[in-house]
Amino acid sequence: EWQPQQLVVGLPLHPDGKPHAITEKAKRFGNQLKGRFQLPVIWVDERFSSVDVEQGDDALAAQLILQQYLQEL
Repeated sequence: EWQPQQLVVGLPLHPDGKPHAITEKAKRFGNQLKGRFQLPVIWVDERFSSVDVEQGDDALAAQLILQQYLQEL
């Protein structure tokens, strides 16, 4: 049964830390998840994980974002 305690969402940023063209879309998505499920959203800086993934491989990108979050615990 699906019972998460929090949600992990990647936050796309440029290498210098400035917002990316899709940063606002990611924030909007995370805020929608928070509202829908009433769970806290943990933002993970994904500026370097996206470089490691071929475009279109969303599952691998999600895996790397979650792995990065877990390593920072």
